[in-house]
Parts: sequence; C-alpha cells; structure tokens
Amino acid sequence: MIETVSIVVGDRFAEFARNSEVSGVSEFIGALRNGAAVVHPIVIGQGLAPEALDELNALLPPGPGQPAADLDIPTRATSALTHKRAAKNIMVSVPVARSGQLFEAELFLDDRNEVMEDHQTGQHIQGLALIEAARQLWTAVTERYLSPPDKPSRFVIDSVQTTFSRFVFPLPATMTLEVLDSASGPVQSTYAVRILILQNGQTSTTIDARYRVIDARVSERQEAQAARHAIRVAVPATVRPVAAAVA
Repeated sequence: MIETVSIVVGDRFAEFARNSEVSGVSEFIGALRNGAAVVHPIVIGQGLAPEALDELNALLPPGPGQPAADLDIPTRATSALTHKRAAKNIMVSVPVARSGQLFEAELFLDDRNEVMEDHQTGQHIQGLALIEAARQLWTAVTERYLSPPDKPSRFVIDSVQTTFSRFVFPLPATMTLEVLDSASGPVQSTYAVRILILQNGQTSTTIDARYRVIDARVSERQEAQAARHAIRVAVPATVRPVAAAVA
C-alpha cells in the first residue's frame, strides 16, 4: 500500500520493491493517479526514466513534509561528457570538483539502460552496471576538467581492478573519483584514478583504473595498424589476395 512507501524505484527492481517501504514507479504513479495519499516524504531510488520523474514531480502534492521540491533529482551528465549517445544509457550525474584531484557525482540509473535491460537478478544493482558507471565517471571528469577543450581524443583503458565490499541497492549512491597519478605529453595523457561508490555512508565498491587519452588522429592510425596486423595473423598467407603484377 502506498501509505507505507518511502522509496520509489524503477520497475526492473521488482524484487527490491517487495520490501514494504518500497514501490515500483509504475505502481506508485498509478496509485497517485487514483487519488492515494502520500504519508511519508519520498526518496527517489535508482531506475526511474525522465518521464517518470517528471510525472512524479507533477503528481506529488505540495505541503508540509512533501513538496515536489523534496525530490532530490540530480542533473544527468550529457552525451558529450559520457560518450553515450542515448540518454537512457547515461548512468552518472554531472561531476563536480571538490578539489584539484577529487571529484564527485551521483549514481543515476535509468533501468532501461543497455547494461541492465536483459535481466535483473536479485535486489542489488549488477556489478557490471557499476563498472560501466565508473567508466562514465572517469570519462566525464576527464572531458570536463582534465583534457584540453575542443581537442578530439579517444579513451583507451589499460587496466581496471574492482573490489565489491557490499551490495549496492537501488537507493541513492554517491561516486567519488580521485586522480592518483597523471602524465601529459604531446600526443597522449595518462591517468590513474580511484573511484569509490558510497551508499548510506559506507564504501560499497572500489574501482582502480588506468587509462590513456590519445589524440584522435593518432589513435585511429594506431588502431588501423593493429587491425591490419591482426588480420594478417588470423588469415593464412595462402588465402590472402595477391596484388596484381605491375607491368
């Protein structure tokens, strides 16, 4: 019943929504449309699409303890920052700088996300989704704060090491990124970062990553050379096309 609900999550988190304090967004919006009363201030969990967030803002009654402004909805990062074309696949808010080397964003999942759309097992957020959110965060931080503006570049991951300390549930979660090391050159820059995912004041996930940001033209040439080499190794010489003889 809506009278017990304090947390609203995306419909894909159906198992988590079985907890009495939690509701899937479709059921919750349906109850509001039918005139149900909201008793508790509402916490927005993970998985809500922008359309659902807009409707909640319109339906939740203003008044003591539950004005629409109580919905603490972060600003989703852009495609330019995250390198994701579809908005539903963007998993983090716009990062903000806490110092020269420390940055912060909110985990911000739409449960239609490409990483999650196949299936959802259990009540927690999949580890792969958290790793992708971390990748988006280091991309967004680099694009917004670390890389020269208006310089086309490509990101190449060298290593990722992840430690899952506890489950991350579809509740509000904060992500921090600390730059541990960096080096810049004329063609590429390298970064070593540590990303923490925190929920209810505890670190749930630690991700250490090292990556390079390379001039796009140089990266394209490097990749083309690597592709040609891979093809030569994979295709036996006997079946390779023979160049026409020059008269």
